[in-house]
Amino acid sequence: MARAARDARQPLKRATVHRAGELEAEGADPADAVRQRAETEATRQTAGVAERSKGSSPLSVPAHAAAAHLHVCSAEALRKEVAAESIDAVVTALHRVRPSRRQVFWDLLEFAEHAVRAGGLLLVGCPGRALADVIRWLAEPDEDGNVALKYSSLLAGVETGDKGDWFPVLVFRKKGSDAQSARRRSTLFQADTSTDAWRQIVRAWLQAGSDVADPYCGSGDVLVGAAAAGMKIIGADADEANVTATRAALEAAARRSANAVVSGGYAT
Repeated sequence: MARAARDARQPLKRATVHRAGELEAEGADPADAVRQRAETEATRQTAGVAERSKGSSPLSVPAHAAAAHLHVCSAEALRKEVAAESIDAVVTALHRVRPSRRQVFWDLLEFAEHAVRAGGLLLVGCPGRALADVIRWLAEPDEDGNVALKYSSLLAGVETGDKGDWFPVLVFRKKGSDAQSARRRSTLFQADTSTDAWRQIVRAWLQAGSDVADPYCGSGDVLVGAAAAGMKIIGADADEANVTATRAALEAAARRSANAVVSGGYAT
């Protein structure tokens, strides 16, 4: 979708999240129900943190994952490296969300519109306080009122470490047949690390061997989790240091897999 067309879109019904946490909406807005559900999931995970044991083994990935295609480039530039409708899901985590960064989400949306197959998914982890804005930026209609990626579900990933952090994951689906309809639709994922939470999320929503792309790979949590779940991965980040960190994380996870095989153990 041309950027000029996106800039000319009609604004959606507005929703504002106040400091106190209440959501004020003018008319119906999916963010209201999403935020209420997010708060419910947060309560559930907080209650369960104390019951979780700590110290699970780090994830391991197949050896070939260490050679995954990683690019030092923006999401906009990655579109030129990925064929149209060749990816089953775009999966990423964006932790810094504010109005000045909305272009990041528009670039993400345009990449997903280009790369994801019909019926494929866009999964976006984001801060809970930003749910309303992220839904508005990723599911806004174009000037003709069409929506390429429809908001589908809210998931909650729970990192049950010392802090007991949680993060919402928004699911959007591209128009077309639901190729993943047979997959389990879990909504709450608890793990000792965010990497393992992403492994569970990806494994529950995608078939093994699916193609997964993360255009904002950061330190590699999503890609390591996806590779551990048996997915084929491709990643990018505009910051070369992030790409280096992701490569190192994949190589370390691949070494753990090799060591498990040598020692007669089993990779997680």
